[in-house]
Amino acid sequence: MVANGGKGKSMPDTMREAGYSEAYIRSNKIKNTKSWNDLVAECMPDEKLIEKHNQLLNKEEILGRRKTGQPHSDVKFALDMAYKLKKKYGDITIQHKFGEFSDEEIEDRIAELISGAVGLATGKGA
Repeated sequence: MVANGGKGKSMPDTMREAGYSEAYIRSNKIKNTKSWNDLVAECMPDEKLIEKHNQLLNKEEILGRRKTGQPHSDVKFALDMAYKLKKKYGDITIQHKFGEFSDEEIEDRIAELISGAVGLATGKGA
């Protein structure tokens, strides 16, 4: 999964290509394995997160010529994602109306529905 650099393919697609079963892909259990945790530690060392976190504490977003006093939202989002991947927030469970589907599964289904609708609209669908 590291080979593609996290670009171009979703994690489920990459796992399928690597030969993982659909049940294992849907379970998201890979994130509980030692090898996953080792990979996350290698790709996102705590020292780098601390460095970025400290930069955020001192960086203010500027709108026009006015400082907002807030860190830049893109970097804040990336830092939040890293902390979640490293389980620095502890166990977090978010229940929503889509059940136990991952964000990637929901996005894949939405993309399928949109592709189908576009195909029907252009006469190329089933």
